[in-house]
Amino acid sequence: MTPVLSWIIWLAMLSCGILSWICAIFLFLSIRESPRLLSARTDNLLIEPEKALKEISLRLPENFPVTRTVDGALVIKIGLSRLQMSIENRDGGSRLASVLDMTGLNRVMVTIMAVLVLVVEPLFIFGISLIVWFFALSSSVPAVRWQTLQVLQMIHVLWPPFLVYFLFTRFRRGAKETVQSFHTLFEMMG
Repeated sequence: MTPVLSWIIWLAMLSCGILSWICAIFLFLSIRESPRLLSARTDNLLIEPEKALKEISLRLPENFPVTRTVDGALVIKIGLSRLQMSIENRDGGSRLASVLDMTGLNRVMVTIMAVLVLVVEPLFIFGISLIVWFFALSSSVPAVRWQTLQVLQMIHVLWPPFLVYFLFTRFRRGAKETVQSFHTLFEMMG
């Protein structure tokens, strides 16, 4: 391998690594700034609050741990999120108010992303690049310069932040869809 080709390969892969790292930083910031509390309200004038609460309690999936607060609200654990639902009187009918608290999910995902993006990726990207620069690029032996291709090993550390972001959005969407299904169920009661 010629010295010019080895420098081009090294610079191209370092540039790709840095660009991917910058994208991962933006994903990390997106997770960190995402709202932790989501609330929703739905009215149903055809059903009494006690009956509505009993109906919702019967239709809860068995894998969701459920507790009750002192004021009678249901607290449902959905993965790392918490959903608090209360049903109150409203003009002869009922109102379902829910608050989805995703603080636990955000905390776990922000911690994972912080370790990946702020520690692992820079060490790996710049570490491999520097090692290749010192040992392979400066060598006069063409066979050693072929080791410049080892800079491709940084690919192994570039994809995990994107996976964590995908999982974060999927878990959030699943929790939101669960809340939406409870509100749809409440609207259809009567």
